[in-house]
Amino acid sequence: MWFLKQNEYKKTNIAVNSSPDKLLEMKETVEKLKSIIDTLPEQQKTVIELRDRDGYTFDEIAEIMKMNAVNVRVCLSRARKKVRELLQKTYEYGSGKDKRITEEIL
Repeated sequence: MWFLKQNEYKKTNIAVNSSPDKLLEMKETVEKLKSIIDTLPEQQKTVIELRDRDGYTFDEIAEIMKMNAVNVRVCLSRARKKVRELLQKTYEYGSGKDKRITEEIL
């Protein structure tokens, strides 16, 4: 999952088995992801939120956004790529705790 809803930290296996320090790190990383996702073009932002946050299927997203499922997949792929690029650029993502925590969230 790309990011967690505000009150879902305790609902995940990661959170249940984590120390307070790790939970704080996870929350900070989630906030970074949210701020990056907010900078995406509207279509990419909507697709990534519907798929990764809300758990809609590709067909459901296609119906909601009046696109075909293949275009939804392409849009999601591009959105995720852009998020990774912005993480690397903005937060020097690629090593250390942010990468490890983001991989756990994803």
